[in-house]
Amino acid sequence: MAELGWIKVFLFLVLELQVTVIAGITSVLKRTGDEVMLSCQNVIDGQHNCNGTTWVFSGSKNKELVALVTYGQIDGDTRTRRSVSPNCSLVIKNITAEDVGNYECQQYKKGSEHLVHMSVTELSVITMTKREENQMITLSCSVIKFGSCKHKVEWLFKKQEAKKELKTSETHCSASVTFLKPVLDNSSVDKLFQCEVTQSGDKKGQVFSFCHQSP
Repeated sequence: MAELGWIKVFLFLVLELQVTVIAGITSVLKRTGDEVMLSCQNVIDGQHNCNGTTWVFSGSKNKELVALVTYGQIDGDTRTRRSVSPNCSLVIKNITAEDVGNYECQQYKKGSEHLVHMSVTELSVITMTKREENQMITLSCSVIKFGSCKHKVEWLFKKQEAKKELKTSETHCSASVTFLKPVLDNSSVDKLFQCEVTQSGDKKGQVFSFCHQSP
């Protein structure tokens, strides 16, 4: 009988236990200066202005988690660039290298501090620069990632007949191309050059048109 009693208690505890579900990591790649919307997975129903949602951030400069949104309320220091959408996604305007890192969307049960679901989004950004010297132009495209980076980066050139006049250099997570200014033939750089970034394990990469940005 005593053993039966313990079984009943155990089953009761199992039924009452609230398990936190952790989703996999989603990777997002954007160009610096762009706007990004980071989705929150499995948002709990019945929230009012996302009052069951908290967003926290960890990056290379932050060893500890930093709260960006707490129960739907945006931190005062980040209000100018960050906002929360009606579906509790985190919107960041004019992203920079300092925004690179992991973003956790935490879902809490209404009226309690119990975490019931968490999804993580890893944000990486690419930077593009242009340098001119003695009729020579050098374009650079680099990926800034939280942690180790194995992305393949390469420049695409639409003017096939002039490819032999280009000098390219590629490493993990960065690529550059150098050419004489007359190669452009009065065409703008953004119309001729694109930077393609392929994440490790992917067969198809993301293509970004050139957009000059300050180093």
